[in-house]
Amino acid sequence: MNSLNTGRLVDCHFHLDLFENPVRIATEIEASGVEVIAVTNTPSVFKATQNLVSCYKYIHASLGLHPQLVGTRSQELVLMENLMKETRFIGEVGLDYTTGNEQEIKLQRKVFEEILKQCAAEGNKILNVHSRRAASDVIAMIGPNYPGRVILHWFSGTIKDLKKAMEYGMYISVNISMVRSAKGQSLIKHLDPNLVLTETDGPFVRVGKVPAVPAEVINVIYFLANAWKCDLEEAKARVYANYFRAVNF
Repeated sequence: MNSLNTGRLVDCHFHLDLFENPVRIATEIEASGVEVIAVTNTPSVFKATQNLVSCYKYIHASLGLHPQLVGTRSQELVLMENLMKETRFIGEVGLDYTTGNEQEIKLQRKVFEEILKQCAAEGNKILNVHSRRAASDVIAMIGPNYPGRVILHWFSGTIKDLKKAMEYGMYISVNISMVRSAKGQSLIKHLDPNLVLTETDGPFVRVGKVPAVPAEVINVIYFLANAWKCDLEEAKARVYANYFRAVNF
């Protein structure tokens, strides 16, 4: 990883492979110097993303199996296990309880449990975790002594859940949608500044009429600087220091 740079921005959750022209986007990211974790939703697309970013310094391919795709892609868990040694970055993984299907929820839990087990065995993974309407279960399944790093992406659980996650040392990545919502702003007020990261979740999050790209995290930094009562450069430096600490262990 790169040495500490106070001017560096961080996007810890970005779906590069879902953009119309990922090569152009990757080139723009590299030119901007934003540190990016390029998450994937299924193991079968990981290699393509890994190959795409292999010549870039600032983009890191992440091996994922999105909980909302477990119902149709759970057979890719074997492929995920086979690819596990090729990257320290794992995600997007986790649980999503927006489905009302109990069988699907059970399958999500089974798959997530197996992914956690595999990552724990490796011991050096950086997990990018989805927890929509499932924060309590996600936090409990990971537990307080997980042998790796955990980033809770776009956290939307309760303040009680948030405090438990931070007690366990989990990082929370904040995006522009959180900054724009009353609930998101309320959660941000309770964040430990030493556990805050930034993300876009582009292309799912949009800025105006266009999908968010990594440089847009500056808008989150402005909000954090105001919340922390510090200047922009100090907020940028703090978030990058958090990222540097999260990935270098």
